[in-house]
Amino acid sequence: MSYRRKQKGSSRQRESGNANVNYIPYPFQRKTINEPAAVSTIGEMWPFLFEVEFMFQHYGILTGTGNSKQFLIRKMDNNWPRIQKTLKNMATQKVQKTVSRLSTISEITKSESYASSLGILELICASFDEPASQLFKRMDIAQDFMADAPNHPFLITIGSSNYNLKELVVTAERSMIFTTDSFYVALAYLFVTFYVFNLEYPSELTATLEFM
Repeated sequence: MSYRRKQKGSSRQRESGNANVNYIPYPFQRKTINEPAAVSTIGEMWPFLFEVEFMFQHYGILTGTGNSKQFLIRKMDNNWPRIQKTLKNMATQKVQKTVSRLSTISEITKSESYASSLGILELICASFDEPASQLFKRMDIAQDFMADAPNHPFLITIGSSNYNLKELVVTAERSMIFTTDSFYVALAYLFVTFYVFNLEYPSELTATLEFM
C-alpha cells in the first residue's frame, strides 16, 4: 500500500502552504501513533499527515522547533559543506576509500552534485563504520522500487543514471510515503519520519542517524 505524497507547486506556494495547513488534529494523531500503530494504519486514518507541510508541522509541534521544515533544511544547507570537509580529513581507511571513490565519480560526471549530497551520507556512514545501504540506495527508474528495501524509513534515489538524481522517494514499511526532487527536503522528511511515527533507529544506523 502506498501513501506517497509528492511535493507540488512553486517554491512560493510550498512555503506559504494552503489555508488548511494551520489546522492539525495533533492530539488525536499522537494517540493513534503512540498506541503504537503501524505506518500503514496511520496512513489509513490520517492520510494527509503524509503531506510535506503537515508532516513537518507535526514534527515542529512534537519537538517545539516551530517551522521545522525551514529550520532543518537551513541547518543542513549551512552545515553540510563543513561536515564534508571534516569527514574528508579523517584518516580511517574506510573514509579515505569513500573519499577516493567520490572524487572519481565527480571526475567522471563533471559534477559535484552527488559528492555534495548523497556522497556526504556515504561519508557519515563510513566514519561510523555503518552500512550506507541501510540508509539509501540508488537505482534506475526501470528497477523495482521496493526490491530489498528495509522496513524502516529509507531513501531511494531515481535517475537516468546512478548519479543524476531526478526523484527521491522516502519509504517506510516498504511503501512509498513521499517523493520530491529536492535532496534536502527528502533527507529532512526521512529524518522527521522516525520522530513523527515514534520509530526506533535501526541498530545498523544508530550512530549515523544520531549524528544527523
